[in-house]
Amino acid sequence: MIDESFYDGYEGVNEVVVYYNQDSDKIGFKIWNGYFVNLLSGCYNIEIHTDGLLICYQNQDGFYEEQGWRIKNIDVVISELENYSDNHIESQSSVMLTMLWIWLYYW
Repeated sequence: MIDESFYDGYEGVNEVVVYYNQDSDKIGFKIWNGYFVNLLSGCYNIEIHTDGLLICYQNQDGFYEEQGWRIKNIDVVISELENYSDNHIESQSSVMLTMLWIWLYYW
């Protein structure tokens, strides 16, 4: 099942779907691209790994493409997400920060 609660209200605009296959079911979530981009900007730091999410954010490839894209190294991605800081994100609105914290908790 794909949880769409982080995409509610943004139907028809860009989204990112993160999932894994369990048997024949897709388990994951759909998130509005605006939340996802701001989340990644909050994780950005000087050290970028070639097999994480931040390199794709910087180069605008990988998950920016229309076809499916696989996370190359889940440990690197988790480490990048753990480096999240509100001080680095592009949007400081309280709504955006609340949704990002909820998403990080969910992740």
